[in-house]
Amino acid sequence: MALIGRAFLAIWNDLADGTHEAWSHWHSAEHIPERIATPGFRRARRWLDPTDPEHPYFCLYEIDDLTVLDGAEYLAHLDSPTRWSAQNMGSFRNYLRSMCVLRSTAGTGTGGHLATVRLYGEPDPADIEAVVGKVTGAADGAAGLVGAHTGTYDTSRLGRQTTESRLRGNAGAGQEPFAAVAMVESLRREDAVAAADALVAEFGAIAGVRSAARSVYTLHFALTDADPSSSGGKEQHA
Repeated sequence: MALIGRAFLAIWNDLADGTHEAWSHWHSAEHIPERIATPGFRRARRWLDPTDPEHPYFCLYEIDDLTVLDGAEYLAHLDSPTRWSAQNMGSFRNYLRSMCVLRSTAGTGTGGHLATVRLYGEPDPADIEAVVGKVTGAADGAAGLVGAHTGTYDTSRLGRQTTESRLRGNAGAGQEPFAAVAMVESLRREDAVAAADALVAEFGAIAGVRSAARSVYTLHFALTDADPSSSGGKEQHA
């Protein structure tokens, strides 16, 4: 389906060995509910591909607009994490956090699989939208595709230091900011793989694209601001 709002927060990451189960529990029970209870956050979905060597996790937060990330309540969460959150922040590895303006979105329903293609360089957003439309047919159900979205990375908030970022330490070392991202939702994993491959091939012919990085995920957890359980997670003490 179409994304909610005019912006999104996209995070790719791995985890330290031996922390996956505990991290997933915290992320589902406290972290995502806390974020979705924050004004301006509309929907969160976590996706998983345990075979991805760099980013087995992808989390997408749909928000009203990027000013949500400047809100007092959101910044308070970043600077005053719960004890449970603080215990899990150090588990992140290969942490790539991006604040994106939504450029285009279309679709019907929610797919169980998602392809993400990050673009590096200086591509024209209009060219990216045209390629996604060509490959997905505006995600009208053809080839099992049910959603197609594009966004550009707004780096104006990059480097903001918070308690959470300090707890993550150097988890984001070596993770280069990208220019834009395309995302395609599908009913079957093979359809998402085919769409990702087609997008990478087409993007290679666009002026300004230096490289592309693709991943394909399966839906792992989802929560919206309309869910009765989205009033915020309960702090746990280990």
